[in-house]
Amino acid sequence: MSNPNFDNQIIEIRGDAYERGFQTGALLKKAIRRELKFSKDMYQQPDKRKLIQTIGDGLRENYAYIYREIQGRSDGAKVEFDHYLYFLLHEFENNRPAVHERCTSIMVSTEQNRILAHNEDGNYTADCLRIVKNVYENGNVFYEIADIDNLPSSTIMVREDYAWTMNYIAFDRFNLENLPTYFFLRVLCECRTIEAFFDTFQRIPITGACHLNVCDKKTKKLYSMEKVIDEVSVAEVKGVNIHANHFMHDAFIRYRPAFQPSYQNGDNSYNRQMVAEHLAGDRKDLNAKEVFDILTYYGACDFNSVLSKKNNGHHGLTMGTYLLDLNNDTNRLFLHNKHNDIVVF
Repeated sequence: MSNPNFDNQIIEIRGDAYERGFQTGALLKKAIRRELKFSKDMYQQPDKRKLIQTIGDGLRENYAYIYREIQGRSDGAKVEFDHYLYFLLHEFENNRPAVHERCTSIMVSTEQNRILAHNEDGNYTADCLRIVKNVYENGNVFYEIADIDNLPSSTIMVREDYAWTMNYIAFDRFNLENLPTYFFLRVLCECRTIEAFFDTFQRIPITGACHLNVCDKKTKKLYSMEKVIDEVSVAEVKGVNIHANHFMHDAFIRYRPAFQPSYQNGDNSYNRQMVAEHLAGDRKDLNAKEVFDILTYYGACDFNSVLSKKNNGHHGLTMGTYLLDLNNDTNRLFLHNKHNDIVVF
């Protein structure tokens, strides 16, 4: 597959689950094959093989379309299915708190502003993600920032009537009888209405935990939603809400990681939230420009809330940003370091 210049383009992915998976796998083939080299021996270990079989059997039996989509991705990238499935199971393999604490979200719900904004951070390279428009055979359509680590849409999901962004939460008390959290997020992409989304979010038990920032575009309401296995907490946002990667709801504070803000541990969730809150100050309202300025802030130290500029080997680069400004009818996706600024819907 050739590699045209994707700057300022939306890649459209069509077809059934296998076909969409194949197209995405081919699109991100170079990065997928490069990253799988780091686990080429690990996934053959007996305990890893058991995990792969357990999860694979559960998907094949209960969520065949997810299984087929993974088959498509692995075929499109020309990698072994079991190896790529293992690669997607980072929820279990990388459950140390700091590993995926690389995003910052801001929601604003006031009389003047209705905003959902999110930074997706990680090991950024120019070939590891794209802005994708998913078009299903049944008419389901949504936009996402597609990456090599997840199926649609475990980070940013944008559709005409509602949108969400996801904040990873480290968790180590897994229930392997349930649907893995990141595949649960894939199931949520099947929900074409906000009502179906809320029902599915509350109904399906998951292996671990997650936090979603949700906007119902029809009612202009914003929600902070957390889920731990089969427990759910949903809160409507009022005022300014800033969130990084630790539990925020009272129902789940008992699961909060033990570490606290530390300038010596600049990547942790508390530090990112601390800096974002410092930049916001004591203001009770923020407009879209102020929110975007916070999310694209780049300081002299590595404990700022985001890292959107190239910085000598740091692995917490901001890969992409989503900015939904309901009152001004603005819906934008950015890929940083590629200078994309794409307006959707």
